[in-house]
Amino acid sequence: MGGFCYKVKAMEESGVCMYKIASPGFFFGKGKISKWFENYETLPNVPTYLTYGIFPHKDAPKNIYNLWEGFRVERKEFENIDIPDKKEDIEKLIKPILDHFMITSNHHKGIYNYQLNWFAHKIQKPGKKVGTCLVYLGIQGTGKTTICEDIMRETMGCNYIFSTNDIEKIAGKFNAHVRGKTLCILNELNGKDSMPLIDRIKEVITRKVITIEPKCVDPIDLPDFVDYCFTTNNINPIKETKEERRFQIIYTSDEKKGDAEYFKNLYDNCIDNKRVIKAFYYYLKNHIDISKFHPENDRVIDTEEILELQEMNRCRIEEFADYFFMSDTYRHQKRDGSIFIISKFTLKEIYSYFKQFQSDSGFNNFVNDKTFSHKFSKYKKWINCFKKYKSNGSVKYEIDWDEVDKLLEKQFAEEDDN
Repeated sequence: MGGFCYKVKAMEESGVCMYKIASPGFFFGKGKISKWFENYETLPNVPTYLTYGIFPHKDAPKNIYNLWEGFRVERKEFENIDIPDKKEDIEKLIKPILDHFMITSNHHKGIYNYQLNWFAHKIQKPGKKVGTCLVYLGIQGTGKTTICEDIMRETMGCNYIFSTNDIEKIAGKFNAHVRGKTLCILNELNGKDSMPLIDRIKEVITRKVITIEPKCVDPIDLPDFVDYCFTTNNINPIKETKEERRFQIIYTSDEKKGDAEYFKNLYDNCIDNKRVIKAFYYYLKNHIDISKFHPENDRVIDTEEILELQEMNRCRIEEFADYFFMSDTYRHQKRDGSIFIISKFTLKEIYSYFKQFQSDSGFNNFVNDKTFSHKFSKYKKWINCFKKYKSNGSVKYEIDWDEVDKLLEKQFAEEDDN
């Protein structure tokens, strides 16, 4: 019976009829509640469900109980709250919220628009993942968690948001915490925890189906509508590279750090104000055009801070490859007073050069020769400048230095133009 859930109809002492969802383990040994389970088969027309989840704006499969009730602002408590119709009037009402979006964007218009489009996608298309992750970087007290932890929680509802400081609850095996959620927030992200799990983190950001694995219960496959926001004050919290397409790095301005009056006004007048929250919801829903929004392609990746982070996470093998091809250290060899151009190298030779390069740079950890060969050969920048082949059972490289020189001339010309 493990894994089955029941929609149990029970009469409260007050006489109010209500429904509860629970697993079999919840019923046993729970006093009066166990009687509900004993009497289950005698209750008329009580359906049985395999599990529960959310299916926004559509019917769930017959064996899955749909917990979707709409976002908080769509519910009865907001029904009689009037808000302006015109976009400019709504923008005036929610200006403090929009201003905070700009502050978290460090006044970068592109990142500001990306944030609004990202959250508008969550509101307009709750049944479709955005597929990228917002990573907020900033020192403590700058309000980097205010948008996802507070503004969106008030807008979407607590029941659709999961917040944690434990990366294992997102990337670990037991992940039942994210079932029924549309937004997951990971606070205090740090590189020590994220780097070993980076492939798993990337997978959860883009996956379309989630395998829920509650403890002691059989795994269950469900559609995955969860998107992720990370917050951190760590200098290098995630492996952001030029090739990475899943993260939008957002450096938060520190201009409001310690400004208690600013945050008090923001919370009292906006976040705790149902009229402003409702207006913000409808601004995202009706006044942000996401028809041309492409979450991967529209990411802002060329700010000075992001480029520095990419350089920090640059692959050491790629750094060595640039040095290998761009310097004369390996191209020329002196023999008997004459200088020769060397174009053929064994893997063993190039790998030994890499290890020396690492040691000279203060790095003592080395990948093995197979991993080195794979990454060296796949580095797109120089991929047309050499030929890799096998001879007498060993891997060898033949370098086309003329092609290298052409590529370098083109690179230098582009730098001069800029």
